[in-house]
Amino acid sequence: EKEITDQTKMIGCFAQCFKHTPALISECQNNILQSFANFWELDDDDYNRNAAYCIAVMCQKSPATMQPLYENILAALKKIIDISEKQESKDNAVTAILKMVMASPSVMKPDVYMNDILTCLPFKGDKQENKSGLKFIVFLIQNCNKSYLM
Repeated sequence: EKEITDQTKMIGCFAQCFKHTPALISECQNNILQSFANFWELDDDDYNRNAAYCIAVMCQKSPATMQPLYENILAALKKIIDISEKQESKDNAVTAILKMVMASPSVMKPDVYMNDILTCLPFKGDKQENKSGLKFIVFLIQNCNKSYLM
């Protein structure tokens, strides 16, 4: 069990490093994502929460680097949403998706993901993520066909 806890903390540390030094993302992406894949199988909600946060940071700070991996990332985030028992983990996974949409709207078509994301708002587990939810709504208003929001 200690290994999972250490891994969970490590992913959180990587997320903070990527947040403040985005140039590291292109150098580390494959190793980090492989690490995620190894530990997702353990169904640890705390690990999944930090992994979703780290993915959100990576996609937000380095969208061009991460875009080729979006299909696999979406599958992993959906798995987190489906298997997590803690609402906080689910909220972080949804937040990662909405940040992917905002970072790469030409790849992640907002109208495709909008309804699924909006039905999750407001977040009830990780209430701090509601700030990201509000940013997403503003993003939709500014960048999308307004009829989608009616």
